[in-house]
Amino acid sequence: MKKVPKKKRVGFVASGGAAKAACFHMGVALALQRKGFEFRTGLRKHAPVLEPSGREIEVMVGSSAGAFACALIASGHPLEEIYHSFLGHRNSRFPTLGYGQMLNPNIMDTLLRYVGRLPKSLAVRGTRSFESLIQAVFCSNGLCTTEKLERYLRRDILPANRFEELHPELYMVTTLLDNPGRLILGPRKLLENEETFYATEIEVSHAAAASMSLPPVFKPYPLETAQGTTYCFDGEIRKTLSTHIAKDAGCDLIIVSYTHSPYRYREDVGSLVDFGIPSILVQALYQLIESRIQGAKRQHDTKVVAAQTIGEFFARHQLPKHLRDELLGEIYEKLGFNPEVEYIFIHPTAHEDDLFFADHFNLSPKAMELIAEQGFRSAIRILKDYSFTFSDPFADSQAS
Repeated sequence: MKKVPKKKRVGFVASGGAAKAACFHMGVALALQRKGFEFRTGLRKHAPVLEPSGREIEVMVGSSAGAFACALIASGHPLEEIYHSFLGHRNSRFPTLGYGQMLNPNIMDTLLRYVGRLPKSLAVRGTRSFESLIQAVFCSNGLCTTEKLERYLRRDILPANRFEELHPELYMVTTLLDNPGRLILGPRKLLENEETFYATEIEVSHAAAASMSLPPVFKPYPLETAQGTTYCFDGEIRKTLSTHIAKDAGCDLIIVSYTHSPYRYREDVGSLVDFGIPSILVQALYQLIESRIQGAKRQHDTKVVAAQTIGEFFARHQLPKHLRDELLGEIYEKLGFNPEVEYIFIHPTAHEDDLFFADHFNLSPKAMELIAEQGFRSAIRILKDYSFTFSDPFADSQAS
């Protein structure tokens, strides 16, 4: 069992995956609460001033459905109350999300703009091939919109709609439509580069609506930034699991929740070749995402091994400690690596393949309950390998 001492700051990163992922994240959040963690939620001005205990999850980062889940958690409503809303229990304080809000048809926009877009689309492509004709005919920018999801968060859920007014430090990730890169919305700007930009003037509900706009299900969402109208869509298109945001926000324990676990062959289920195009496409997408996640994990593990090897080399040859520290410091800076940061990844395992076949947009109480329970079980199973003392690293040795 790995002992985790008191950390300076704890972050929670939630990935996309539509309603299925949102339910999974809620189950994970309930499990974290069971293990002694508590999310900072509600309004900053109403939050009591308490001595940090190491149990607080202060930073939340959400992409796509993860942005929606983080908005629900950050709202200040008890986790149990949110969970019960998934089960269809009536509660005037926390209205249940319906299909009409989640899947709002993009009919009017398509009809009004179709005639103008068709000749423009043909002109831009400059060819009259069968493919260009198909692309021009199907030039709707999305089957649905996230406008009603934005309204649901703004009117019914959030106590305030400004990032800086919320008690948790909340970030939502979007992908730019018309330029390569990502736009991250939150209360402050962190480390920017040529493909990562921050904006602090966007309201929370609009940030979530943009982050959730997965093509082609949802059309890109317009955000009114300092640069003008900027169209954004799903936050995980360009980068999966934006753990670097939590790290840049000062977190040294980052708990990650994601559902993108590919199907692994089971005799009682058989091959996905018999399940049709949707399941094959989901498997292709999940394998792509998992390869990114595993690649990021391997990079982190390689940096850890390299740092340990350097330390062992200096110790074996009895080289000066200050030179070792100087060398490691320069390497850490160049690699953007912080050896104090620990990650815990919570996800379904091979024993939970039923989640792979679960509908992404099913809001039935039974389906949502089963997925939330799987999230809870997955988290409890993974967290049992960790001992969270919530004490200072050297408290035990000092006491003895």
